[in-house]
Amino acid sequence: MKIFEADTLEKYTSILNNHDFIILHISASWCKPCAFIKDELYNFIKKYEKEEKEYIFLNLDFNVIDEDSSFEDYLLTKKIPYFACIQYKKIINDYHSSNIEEIKNFVYLNIKETTNFIYQEDF
Repeated sequence: MKIFEADTLEKYTSILNNHDFIILHISASWCKPCAFIKDELYNFIKKYEKEEKEYIFLNLDFNVIDEDSSFEDYLLTKKIPYFACIQYKKIINDYHSSNIEEIKNFVYLNIKETTNFIYQEDF
């Protein structure tokens, strides 16, 4: 799993358009739980660096979202830290929590389920 930071919507869109499977983490620089979660999650994600399928963990700062009102309007219904599993540019699962163990479980289960889904499709 590769880790990317999107500091502009253009970078976010580029990553979204060039990768099939993304775990999106939306946080904010002013959110203290987000900073803790980000550090813990990066350490957890390193366990998946050698996976055969390419997975992307994308961190997007909420302040960047202010540049695009349609995206902001969607996310106003959500809370941060916010996580979404995106496959082929569609959100297939999302989650809100500041509990690091629950978040790790969300990431793990989505990687596992998506791997099985992709694996079955390959036949």
